[in-house]
Amino acid sequence: MSEHSLDRLGDLFPKLYYFFPVSTRRIIKLEKEAITITEPMDAVLWMVKLLADESTNGQCFQQDVQALVRWWYPQASFSRSLRYLVRAGCIEQSVVTADARKNWLNLTPLGENLLANLKSERLDFIRIFFDGFSIKEQEQLVRLFEQLSRVTWAQMKKQSLNIS
Repeated sequence: MSEHSLDRLGDLFPKLYYFFPVSTRRIIKLEKEAITITEPMDAVLWMVKLLADESTNGQCFQQDVQALVRWWYPQASFSRSLRYLVRAGCIEQSVVTADARKNWLNLTPLGENLLANLKSERLDFIRIFFDGFSIKEQEQLVRLFEQLSRVTWAQMKKQSLNIS
């Protein structure tokens, strides 16, 4: 990649990234409950979903989610968020080893519903983002974003989870 292209991308990425605002605290009403979402709870939910979807048993290891969430947040935030989401019934946590050092995580139906609400919020911004493009351009952009996300997701897992 040329230095000129790299400089241009360096200026563009903050404009794209910060287009999708993340509320630091919001209350989401689900069925009969209201759940208060703070950072990094949304990241915990997303990482559990992404990793569990890739696994053969629909679950993921807690330490893998923790390693990925640490890209953005300190350890203490992860632990507090996970405890809250487990107590709220959004994430199921089951012990893998007798000494309780390894845990499986998966989203419960309530957690899936909560994540669907969070995703819906993001989709509102994505619609606005893509509004200025023709259908053909939108399809091209989606293909490019798919390629970009495959590369970045693989890189995140490689760096966080020591996957070669």
